[in-house]
Formats: sequence, structure tokens, C-alpha cells
Amino acid sequence: MSIKEVEFDKNLIAVKIADSALDWLLVCFYGPPYHSKKKEAWGNLFAFLEAPYGPWACMGDFNFIINDEEQSGSKKGGTLATNFLKELLFEFNAVDLGYSGNKFTWAKGKWVVLQLKGG
Repeated sequence: MSIKEVEFDKNLIAVKIADSALDWLLVCFYGPPYHSKKKEAWGNLFAFLEAPYGPWACMGDFNFIINDEEQSGSKKGGTLATNFLKELLFEFNAVDLGYSGNKFTWAKGKWVVLQLKGG
């Protein structure tokens, strides 16, 4: 197996993972929490994923939610702002693989301590 850096910037790290069966990309993304920086970062992610690299998996802190159950403590419901995560899932016919662990990582201005458990 080999791992090679393909792309790196302040919001994205992508590596190509190659073995005898398949070459694919692992893309790690940080979606800025500031509205003024979201459009550029997500635009770069979309452009990168549209390039003909083959199969990919994308993970990270997107700073968007897919449904209201993923949020606690603030106003629920739609907003007029673009939800880039929902658009990515639609545009690329991608699948949300879900998450296992603490439901929330941030609560009322404080980080929730995450505890990793060995398996």
C-alpha cells in the first residue's frame, strides 16, 4: 500500500491511497464557521471533488448539519443561507456514513470532551 499527498491547504488535506485492489482519495475537510469564509472553502472542495481522481471519501468538521436532530440549544428550522453539506450530498450523490460517539461536540460555548474507546 502507498499513500501520497495530492492536495493541501488550510481547509483541505487529500491523500491518494493505492493498493493492489484500488486507488482512492481520502479527503479531510474543515468547513470554516465564519460565513464570510464558507463560500470559498466549499467552492474549493467542490472543485477538487469534481476532478477525475476516482473514488473518494470525505470526512471532517463541516460546520453544517443535515437535519435538526444534529443540533441542540438553538433555533431549529431552515435558514436562507446555503447549506453546502446538503448540496455536496446532492451534487455528488454522496452518502452520509453517519457517526458513532458523543452526539454533540460543542454545547453552550464549551467543548464537550470526547473520549475514545479502544475496540
